[in-house]
Amino acid sequence: MQNYDNQTAGTRKTFRGLPPPTISIADPVDGLLQHRDLESTITVSFPTWPDAVEGDYYQLLIDNLISGEQKQLGSNPTPGEILTLEIFMSDRWEEGAHTLAYYTQYFIGGTPNVSPSTPFIIDRTPPGGDS
Repeated sequence: MQNYDNQTAGTRKTFRGLPPPTISIADPVDGLLQHRDLESTITVSFPTWPDAVEGDYYQLLIDNLISGEQKQLGSNPTPGEILTLEIFMSDRWEEGAHTLAYYTQYFIGGTPNVSPSTPFIIDRTPPGGDS
């Protein structure tokens, strides 16, 4: 898995106005993902960026590492339309605090933009257990 910071050194920028992603099943206060949440695919959502055009790419970043499937916008993307990406929190993500963001990349020009990150916490403790 590649580190996004190293992969795009010198070209990464944060797109002002791009909202952070949302993890619907995470606790709204602290971003906690419980053991039961980690057993299935987690859906992440965010709106289409204002200047999105057909062919633009988007993908998730967990702790600045490119994660999950890269997708491409179809025809006539509508700004504000909710996009979703799915990720499975396999054993490669350790228990503890992490960050989630997404990047967009223009189809023409290839300039990547990175969203602000959303913090989340992985808790692998089984219900009623202490380990």
